[in-house]
Amino acid sequence: MSRVEGQPGAVGATASGGQPRLRANSMGWIAAAAIGAIIMSPAGGIYFNFGPMVQKAGAVEPFIFLVALVVSLPTALSFAMVAREMPSAGSVYTWIWNATRPSAGLFVGWILVGFYLLAMIVLPGVFALFFNEFLNFFGVSTGYGTWAAGVILTTIVVVLVNYLGITVTVKATIIFMVFESAVLLALALTIFGKGGYTGHISTAPFNPGTAVGGGAAIFGALIFGIQANVGYDAIPTLAEETRTPKRFIPLATIAAVVTVGIYWIVVSWAFSQAAPVAQIDNLLSQGFTPIVPI
Repeated sequence: MSRVEGQPGAVGATASGGQPRLRANSMGWIAAAAIGAIIMSPAGGIYFNFGPMVQKAGAVEPFIFLVALVVSLPTALSFAMVAREMPSAGSVYTWIWNATRPSAGLFVGWILVGFYLLAMIVLPGVFALFFNEFLNFFGVSTGYGTWAAGVILTTIVVVLVNYLGITVTVKATIIFMVFESAVLLALALTIFGKGGYTGHISTAPFNPGTAVGGGAAIFGALIFGIQANVGYDAIPTLAEETRTPKRFIPLATIAAVVTVGIYWIVVSWAFSQAAPVAQIDNLLSQGFTPIVPI
């Protein structure tokens, strides 16, 4: 079936007029889930959000990530259900275009463009902060110059991987994600093995009653937990490159959300045992991410 004239998003083997299009049947559901998971970023979800969560509500991060998972699942299920009925690389843009009117779809499309553009700008800059920390570990003095080098380095790598095609992108995505997740999980298991800073592992981080600031603080910290789940929305954009998208895109969406959500719960549980709340607050007040000292 070729794409219908004037309507975005019909999945087919060829495009009207013989124009080039996305490479069909390039990946299965595991690869699609991996791309969604890497955009959610298992390690990044901890790096970026752990400190602010502690600062807002104390050592209840696993509880917050658990609630964030439960809160995010209905939206993920909605994405999965619509993707099953209308698989398209246009995702929400195409869905709104066809379900309401083209102008509404275009409006949503521009919102998505702005969102992804912001992510493209912000994430290399955040990576560069850890790049500086990496250089400091080896005694290299750092500053804005090395930070800029980190931004350029990560941008070049990502552009190159994407330029080489979806097959290379999928392989690189899985390799990077497995590596970053394994490093962080190894640290979490080490903390569990040592019993944390108290010498024993507590389940108190799952108890909302131990939150500093009560329910209001939990809701404030929950903002970080929910925004960490952003990323699975990119999986439906892989519909035209995924085999049997009506089956695999919904499966990949739910798999990514649940797997990454459980990962965050486990790892944040360990990190909440790594240092007292007062010490983490002190590190944050000095402008440091608490992840590096941990």
